[in-house]
Amino acid sequence: MIDLIHTILKFTHIISLTLGVGGAIIADLFVIGLLNKAITRQELRLLENLEKFVFVGLMLLWISGVGFFVEYQLFNPEKLSNPKILAKLTIVMIVTLNGLLFHMFFHNRVFQEGLVIVKLPPLTYYSLILFGTISSFSWIGAMTLGAVSQLNDIFPYIQIMVGYLAIVACGMISGLMFATFKRWHVNRNPEMMVSAAGEKKFQAPPQFALKR
Repeated sequence: MIDLIHTILKFTHIISLTLGVGGAIIADLFVIGLLNKAITRQELRLLENLEKFVFVGLMLLWISGVGFFVEYQLFNPEKLSNPKILAKLTIVMIVTLNGLLFHMFFHNRVFQEGLVIVKLPPLTYYSLILFGTISSFSWIGAMTLGAVSQLNDIFPYIQIMVGYLAIVACGMISGLMFATFKRWHVNRNPEMMVSAAGEKKFQAPPQFALKR
């Protein structure tokens, strides 16, 4: 019976990580493709569906995680001393808090029909990039800690978290650099803006502008 419960928990855990990692990465890549174009209703629906996958994955991750904690507490209490488990729990808490803060303060400002992300106010624009980076790298970090058994009882909690934060920081710097370049490029080349219909906006050259 215990083995069956453990198998169910493990299977649920794998599904949760698959939904979370897959949904988060696909959503972030999709948003990157939308930076310089007006968001359509169909694209909003797709983003909403991807967010649902991530949400379901996060809920299943918490359910299976609590299940593992109860199992270890009752039958394998020595496993609770594994620093990897505490590090993974911390990262999952970061993922959860990151998602809650984004939905509370930025979600409705960013995902609106007809809105062009690259033209958002700087705070909102760069916050979107940072939240997305934290989400993707944290999901990957949680998956890595769950999948690589060789990390069990090898590194202390502090070293694992320092490594995780260093990787996230590198991702955030890269994301901000890309976002800055994208914003600068679009501002210098307004013709790169794409309308909701999917066609580049045309701007007449100065010599053809109508005289008032």
